[in-house]
Amino acid sequence: ATVGTGKTEALVSITQLGTEAGKVYVTLTSAGKLESTRTEVAYTEEATSTAPVADNITATNNVTGKSDTVKVTGLEAGDVVKVYKDDTVTATLGTATVAATATEATVTIRQLGVEEGKVYVTVTSPGKKESTRVEKAYDAEEVTEALKADAITVTNNAGKADTVAVTGLTAGDIVKVYKDGTATTAAGTATVGTGKTEALVSITQLGTEAGKVYVTLTSAGKLESTRTEVAYTEEATSTAPVADNITATNNVTGKSDTVKVTGLEAGDVVKVYKDDTVTATLGTATVAATATEATVTIRQLGV
Repeated sequence: ATVGTGKTEALVSITQLGTEAGKVYVTLTSAGKLESTRTEVAYTEEATSTAPVADNITATNNVTGKSDTVKVTGLEAGDVVKVYKDDTVTATLGTATVAATATEATVTIRQLGVEEGKVYVTVTSPGKKESTRVEKAYDAEEVTEALKADAITVTNNAGKADTVAVTGLTAGDIVKVYKDGTATTAAGTATVGTGKTEALVSITQLGTEAGKVYVTLTSAGKLESTRTEVAYTEEATSTAPVADNITATNNVTGKSDTVKVTGLEAGDVVKVYKDDTVTATLGTATVAATATEATVTIRQLGV
């Protein structure tokens, strides 16, 4: 730099001397004279920002679907907060700048993970170096409390969808039913409606035999609970017809044979087989709405 007319000083601008302390060497060249020897001058390191106080950092680990956050208070306008996943990486998980009239900043992070862990937080104040990293622990994502078995009722129907009813719930709760303790695909799900405290899961068929289902609950803002095992009974078996109530009539060729069964209820279905092992029926009939009997018509039983 050259001293201006009427001036007694000069200011030399240097892009960067570096972040650490060091030395420079300065010379002076006056008019009509050679350049002087160099004068050594030490300078201090760049000022470092004050590290955030651990108690002023709140790390919130939300469930998947909602971003996690790291909030830092006790700051000044223009401060920049950076969050790292460990104490050595250079890439940040996220950054935030304190607004003009604020004293805090919140860094939004897509996901920290389901397990507990730690983040490392720094502050960079205007005109200063980034602070040292401050370690802050965060909790694992919160897990929904498992259902109690006595709140679950499994109904194994025959000929229509089976159901799993769960009581004592909160609106928005999600119930999932699995057919075993390891399957990842649910056999059925249901969400508790507004103003409701129960959910009913409909499943096409659990099977005719007795068995078990495994039921979970997922509450808002929490992970899915562990599975609660609940046993269910086999499908109910119809009462066999009384032999004395069955009349089989073997008519001559040209007239259909019949099997009449009495002592029934509306909607009962009567099936007739030619022996006790075949699966194909000779004929069927359904008891009418106001009747107590049904007659199965068969082309011919034989002579």
